[in-house]
Amino acid sequence: MLSVSVIIGIIIFTVPFDSPESELTTVVSPTTNNTNSSLTGTIHIGGLVPLTGSLSNLGEDTRAGANLAVIDFNEYLEKLESDWELDMITEDSGTSPTIALEKITSLKAKNINIVLGPASSAEVSYVKGYVDSNNMLIISYGSSATSLSIPNDNLYRLAPDTTEQGNAIANIIYSEGITTLIPIWRGDIWGDGLHDSIFSEFTRIGGTVDEGIRYFPDTTMFPIEISFLAQRVQHHVDSIDAEKIGVLIIGFQEYVQIIFSALQYDILDDVRWFGSPGITETSQMVNDPTLKEFSERTQFTAIQFGASYSSEYDKVKNRIELEIGRSASIYAFTAYDAVWIIGLTMLETQSDDVSIVKAKFPEIAENYSGVIGSTKLNNAGDLATANYDIVGIKNDQWFLAGTYNATSGIISKTG
Repeated sequence: MLSVSVIIGIIIFTVPFDSPESELTTVVSPTTNNTNSSLTGTIHIGGLVPLTGSLSNLGEDTRAGANLAVIDFNEYLEKLESDWELDMITEDSGTSPTIALEKITSLKAKNINIVLGPASSAEVSYVKGYVDSNNMLIISYGSSATSLSIPNDNLYRLAPDTTEQGNAIANIIYSEGITTLIPIWRGDIWGDGLHDSIFSEFTRIGGTVDEGIRYFPDTTMFPIEISFLAQRVQHHVDSIDAEKIGVLIIGFQEYVQIIFSALQYDILDDVRWFGSPGITETSQMVNDPTLKEFSERTQFTAIQFGASYSSEYDKVKNRIELEIGRSASIYAFTAYDAVWIIGLTMLETQSDDVSIVKAKFPEIAENYSGVIGSTKLNNAGDLATANYDIVGIKNDQWFLAGTYNATSGIISKTG
């Protein structure tokens, strides 16, 4: 049984409906009661998810979360006896800016103007000009590049920007006793931005950041990059304790090949390794014996902005993981919440017009209590606040090792 509690003015009511799990409570605060919908029929939105490419490890999660949200929202509409339903037409972006633009233009040709996604900042940056000039609205569940934090554009993002994420990652790594950090990072709008944010904060709090290694986004093999990484690690090991040195991967699924290349150099498993958002919950790290052993030797730790860990989150998590057969990444839940906010905004405004939905979306997001927690947006339309998960690998699975409260700066170890 799933229930949604809606607050309209000062009236509170709960709408129960069938689902595989027990209750979920989603709280929104519309200003008027629009249960007699002027919307009719099937209202289509688009969905761009990376089912292939370097973020394909997150694509299945995202699609599952978004599809579940559509099902739950339509059950909610049915209980309200609304005359419309929501439908999402999902396309594979290939984690490719050019493919993402092709799919955006294809959706526009079908008169679909509101789109969930794309996932990466590189994709968002590439399609943004078309979106803005063609009166479309995109709601990304994963993009975080600070350079895309632009007020009053046609982009909303349910992820904190890279400045916020970089501050958190730097403080978490420094708290582990790491004073020298050697980054190897994806050279795109997201990777460069996150690298710069981490560099700024890590040096501000007293650490040293090596020049590191920047690689092109389409790199698939890393012999040259890892050879240079080994040299940089050896350089620092010659002057300070290895336990004070950390390697940070800022990348997508290619990090697996980075680690495979690193296995050739003994010096590289003498230091700690860390991973950025986009690396957590990947099944290959726990299923491949070689990768798992490397993770244990280097105490591999990944850092990702986290969910609320409420009872509502647990229920949605169980349903998503029942479908995909493994742990789900945070992006499954940001996609879930994004679909709900889109739907609730349409319900409140009784419109799927881009200008109307765009104007109301931040208010609905602020008053919606989602599975990721607060979905309040800042002035640039990005997720205003988030806490962070510190995850590692133990007993053949990813586990939550701790959390970081971005407001207080307090790190709590849980495992």
